[in-house]
Amino acid sequence: MTSKRPHSPPDSPPSQASRARVSEAPKLTLTSVSDDIDPRTHIAMDESVFATFGGGHGPHNPTQVALLLSVITITSDNILDQQYSDIKAGLQLLRELPELEAELKTAWKARSFRSIRYLQILRPSNVKSESSEQMSPPPDPHVVHHKKPVGVI
Repeated sequence: MTSKRPHSPPDSPPSQASRARVSEAPKLTLTSVSDDIDPRTHIAMDESVFATFGGGHGPHNPTQVALLLSVITITSDNILDQQYSDIKAGLQLLRELPELEAELKTAWKARSFRSIRYLQILRPSNVKSESSEQMSPPPDPHVVHHKKPVGVI
């Protein structure tokens, strides 16, 4: 004997539960990390961006903005997450975080990508934001953590 599960038509609106799951997705933000790059390094990186991207009128469409993000990433001496050196990854990020496009265009006009390099979203996952560093207490130096040797039961 087989039991049939209720089936909703394919064009039915999403249930409240599925709408709740969608709204629970974390929102990407333009949070900054602490100032960890020497000003001379920023200047050298900016010069590399303009030498590679060109000094024209700047990016005008999403693909050009993603290309600019790619060049900033490539010229960052691995400070930025290298996944964004791929234009497709940059386009996806720009779709998920539309305000990043405005930030990139503003940085282009200012002729400095310093603010872009401090964006937590562009950093490898092991870099914390200023706000998360302030919220996490430092480790207690008096607590000793013992690791169990591998293979010991």
